[in-house]
Amino acid sequence: MQRMFVLRERIRQMDRIEIFQVLGIAATEDETEIKKAYRELTKKYHPDLNPGNAEAEKKMHEINAAYDQIKIGNAQPSYA
Repeated sequence: MQRMFVLRERIRQMDRIEIFQVLGIAATEDETEIKKAYRELTKKYHPDLNPGNAEAEKKMHEINAAYDQIKIGNAQPSYA
């Protein structure tokens, strides 16, 4: 639990571009593309599909924290 808190704090400190890089997308992507990238990554790194894989668990926490930051508005895309 403590490790998850530390990861979420690290994501909060990341700048906007880094948050989108966690999801493997550009900061200019629309909501549909953001959600699509998030879903693809969660399927790839989900703990149920990677039992006992600490690296996948860490990546999953990172993905969720980044997506949460985008959803709550701390990393709004800059539409050109």
